[in-house]
Parts: sequence; C-alpha cells; structure tokens
Amino acid sequence: IWGGVWLEAVSPLSCESIAVEPDARLETALFDLALANTGTESRSVELSLTVLGPDENPAAEWHDATVVPPGSPRYCVQIPLPRPTLWSCDQPNLYRVRAALTGGAAELDALDATFGMRDFTVRDGRFLLNEQPIYPRGALLQPNHPAGLVAPLDFSLVEAELRLAKEAGFNLIRVHLRPAVPGLLDLTDRLGLLVYAETSL
Repeated sequence: IWGGVWLEAVSPLSCESIAVEPDARLETALFDLALANTGTESRSVELSLTVLGPDENPAAEWHDATVVPPGSPRYCVQIPLPRPTLWSCDQPNLYRVRAALTGGAAELDALDATFGMRDFTVRDGRFLLNEQPIYPRGALLQPNHPAGLVAPLDFSLVEAELRLAKEAGFNLIRVHLRPAVPGLLDLTDRLGLLVYAETSL
C-alpha cells in the first residue's frame, strides 16, 4: 500500500462516484453516476443533480423519481449548460455538481464533484483548446516525497510543486509510472494545468 487509506461510513443506499463528460461545443455535460444499494430490496428514491457555475450561481438542475435495485446500478444523465463559461489554462473556471439521493423527507446521501467545460482536439498537427491553438509545455512529475516517497504525507507538498511548475511557465504535467495521487487531478483543474496521465505501474 503506497497511498492513503481511509474508512467511510455511508447509508445502505449511497452515491459511490460521479464522472462528468463535458461537451463545450454542444453546451451539455454527461453525468455518469454510480450508486450502491447494499440491501436486498429495491428502494424508491428521488435522484437529483444540481450544477453551480463558476460564479456559484445555479446553472442547471435535474431530478427524477427512480427505483434503485440491489447492487451497483449506474445512471447517465445529460444536462444542457447553455453558453458555458469555458475552462482554460489561463482561466480555470470550474463548475460544481451535487448528486443527492432523497427518500421521503430525508437526504440519504450526496456527492460533490467539480468539472471544467472545455474542448481539447488535434487538427492539422496542432493542439486546440476550446478551438484556440495551444502549445503544450510539459514537465514530468515523478516525486520523491520525504518519508512517503511516492505518497506525500502532506498534500501541501504536491500543491507547492504544481504551483512552482505553473509559475515556471508549464501548462502540462505528466504523471509518470503510477496513477495520480488522490486530489491531484482536482488540483490541476483549479490551477489550470493539463494532465498527461499514465494509469498503470
């Protein structure tokens, strides 16, 4: 075990994870929500998604009554986000989504995530971010943290390294040989850094 370990107590019906696939050109975002029902019976609940814009004002809301069967069901919801505020390296604007499960009058569980509305493509041999040419200036991130080596004992060490990279003019970080430590991708989103990540040892 080279990373952090923690235990979390949750409701028998809970939100396990949420993945967001933004589409800046179509002005929508696809939310892939994984739930967990550890009971033996299906449960009737209300599932809701609330999206806040970079200005913290409501940008979109969706809710629906659904039946959650035992196991780990997934729900995919596409929500329009008209005239989105785009994410870029110079202006790392972030949206926040909150997924919530409600049964009766009580909230059973909720999960938050952040995401940027952006479009990254390659055309005619050039990288384009939001249809604008961008020249990737990257650095390899292969840290040797005190005591923890690849796992920082203090996450502020990771933030300090990435801030130094951004201040030095880099706009891309390559996460080398191992998955990014928890929290690193959220941090690069906030700082305005692209990530080239390797997912296996």
